[in-house]
Amino acid sequence: MSENDESRALGVLDNQVRRGILSHLVREPHYPLQLAQLLGVSQQAIVKHLKVLEDADFVISDRIPSEKGGPPRKVYSVTQSFQLQVVVGPDIFLIEHRKLPHKRHKELEQHLPDNVRKIADRLEKKNPLVQEVIEGLARIDEEIEALGKQRDALLSARQHIRTKAHPTVDELTEYKERTLMHHVLDEPGVSLDPNVLSNMLSVNTSEIESVLDAIQSRIMVDLSLKSDAVLAGRPSTNLPWWMAKGGTRKGSGPF
Repeated sequence: MSENDESRALGVLDNQVRRGILSHLVREPHYPLQLAQLLGVSQQAIVKHLKVLEDADFVISDRIPSEKGGPPRKVYSVTQSFQLQVVVGPDIFLIEHRKLPHKRHKELEQHLPDNVRKIADRLEKKNPLVQEVIEGLARIDEEIEALGKQRDALLSARQHIRTKAHPTVDELTEYKERTLMHHVLDEPGVSLDPNVLSNMLSVNTSEIESVLDAIQSRIMVDLSLKSDAVLAGRPSTNLPWWMAKGGTRKGSGPF
């Protein structure tokens, strides 16, 4: 998802009243007056918050004829499904905004555990009893909890492993060098094309190239000193500095 999606979602969900509104609308459509009574907020304030939610495409409104013969009334319901995860800590800053399909999605279902897929298939093929639905949801919630713990463990491991690069980063005297190194560590799969990095970091391409050369030189010298080896090549040889320390010695790594 784009940074705009993340910023918009964070801005909308920053307000406690809007979060309260959504907590009711995900269950069933509501009228503004209903929401005002449930949340203990004035109807005028509720309408303003609904306007924010509607402008952000979080909810839609529809006019329902009045049962008492009066003018149609506006009713609101949730339109999009997504998950928003924020992780902040030493050596880690992560915001993920992912859209979720409203209905069963074959491409996503291939990632389901077999037992959960069987539950979904079984409940899809008949009119299940409420108790069966409850049991199915409880089983899925157990899987979600287990995945949450696994994700926590992975994030913790990533955070710890990233600290192994601190000595190398600390040796870089220029702030731009450290900034670029942090960027590579944050997104190790990113392209190291100077033009791509220039656009991502809003820095001139020539400056990016200069910083890359400086970092490459420092890492090559460090590698030679630690491995008692000499790195040699023709003047035109372009040694990939980000892989320079991926040696074959036991315990060797990117840094």
